[in-house]
Amino acid sequence: MIDTLMQWIEAKRDLVALTGLDRDALHIYAAVAVQAGTAAALRRRFGDWLPLMAVAGLALLNEAADVYVDVWPDHALQASKSIHDLVNTMFLPTIIFVLSRCRPSYFTRT
Repeated sequence: MIDTLMQWIEAKRDLVALTGLDRDALHIYAAVAVQAGTAAALRRRFGDWLPLMAVAGLALLNEAADVYVDVWPDHALQASKSIHDLVNTMFLPTIIFVLSRCRPSYFTRT
């Protein structure tokens, strides 16, 4: 299991190096891609809970992997960074979810 987690961490580092994007930006792009991909694959709307929960579940797994593999000496600082990553990851998908539920006309053709 630890080998798989290390491969995941290395793949993320490689993606940062390959794209030149900041990790925070990649969190946002990946979150929206997961939300859209889940909605498309399951034929659900963005206002459905399932695509948002897929993002949340994968974000939590990603942060758990980060914490498990890369333990910082300052646990409070590491927890703070993990919370930052989770909030950053969930922000835009949550906005899309809320808008889709409250203003579905924004997501349909006229």
